[in-house]
Amino acid sequence: MFVSRDGSPLRGDSLYQAFVRARKKVDMDDLTFHDLRHTGQTLAAQTGATKALRHNARNHRRPLPLLGIT
Repeated sequence: MFVSRDGSPLRGDSLYQAFVRARKKVDMDDLTFHDLRHTGQTLAAQTGATKALRHNARNHRRPLPLLGIT
């Protein structure tokens, strides 16, 4: 859960609106919030995170053995 500076819960779209402002500031209007997920996974792989850790971080529902990943 994300909270505001005073610790109160954020409005439903606060995080997204901050993302939109940041995206406009760097002139990347076509960047999506989901793109950040892919970037995080790429950075994790480049810094040595195992397939299992990356899989769990993505919050996939299927266990790794069913996917043939050890």
